[in-house]
Amino acid sequence: MLFESEAQMQSWMRGELETADGLSDLLVDAELPEGESEEEKIVLKSYKVCLEALNYNELISDNENISLKQGEVLRPDFLMYSSESEAIVIIELKNIAGPTRQAGTELSAYSAEIRAYLPMLAESDVINVLISTEWPTLLRHYVFNEIVWHQKNLICLKPVQVDGEIKLAMVAPSELIAGGVSLTLSEHHLGGFHLCLYDMDRYSGGSKARLDKHLEQMLTSLKYIGAKGTEQRNNGFAFLWRNHRETSIAPYMITIVNVAPFQTIERLVQTVGVAEGSILDRLVDICIEYSPNGHGESIGAQTHSAIEFLNSFCSAQPEGFLQWPALKCLMLEESELIAFSHGEYSKSYFLKF
Repeated sequence: MLFESEAQMQSWMRGELETADGLSDLLVDAELPEGESEEEKIVLKSYKVCLEALNYNELISDNENISLKQGEVLRPDFLMYSSESEAIVIIELKNIAGPTRQAGTELSAYSAEIRAYLPMLAESDVINVLISTEWPTLLRHYVFNEIVWHQKNLICLKPVQVDGEIKLAMVAPSELIAGGVSLTLSEHHLGGFHLCLYDMDRYSGGSKARLDKHLEQMLTSLKYIGAKGTEQRNNGFAFLWRNHRETSIAPYMITIVNVAPFQTIERLVQTVGVAEGSILDRLVDICIEYSPNGHGESIGAQTHSAIEFLNSFCSAQPEGFLQWPALKCLMLEESELIAFSHGEYSKSYFLKF
């Protein structure tokens, strides 16, 4: 064991930071590998952002209470400033496998407290560094969740001995996702609806092309839907398309699609099996009983404000609450695709659909 205690580990880090320009000086190798899977590529993207913030660091606190509220104690192991990235760097050390479940709550608490000082600090300007001698399953799952689903900037390092000296090495992304469930999706894991842009003047013989002059407004609403999805950290996409069906009074439509998370549980069922009475078994029962197909509040929130905006020149109505195969079938017949929008990290998964 490289360190007898976490206090000894912190003492080592303190001594190294006194002579280093930044945390990157302690790395054995800062060269990032090529990611083979989509999951690895997402982790590597996080690593890249973090590494760029670790070259020149100014120490802010060293195991000191940063809480503004009297009586509360929040002691990040190290808090630093990145002069290159203008970001806050939070370093958390772990020397034993036992309390690793605390790592996530600690980093989140420190990040929240920093915002008491800097309330406008963006999530992208917070760099999380987790240095641990052990990487058990619980800790790996936490990291995977924070990077992939919560889009946190987080890099994982482990102390190693090189030529008699203790250095830091990056934990390979493949180690973090080992044993995890692939993010590969089936088109049946996606659900959504058509937002029909009705031209009510067509009832009284109005021009079929009346809504054409509002195309820029439609494109703006499409971008808004994508931005709202990113804000909610959900996973989906949307198409704006022109409807050429002669009998329709909706010359334009926006098809909005989101991942139906309960439907993706089938991948876990196929991987680990279902033990009777287990949590997984109960979730499967919910899927069978209620068939949640991705039409929850998340996708609804993306459209509420967009509908208000669109209603200034048409009547926007959500219809056809279906899964993606059925939505796609209607969208690709007698139509013309105009524009595509997606969330911050959804594109690589969804373009194939």
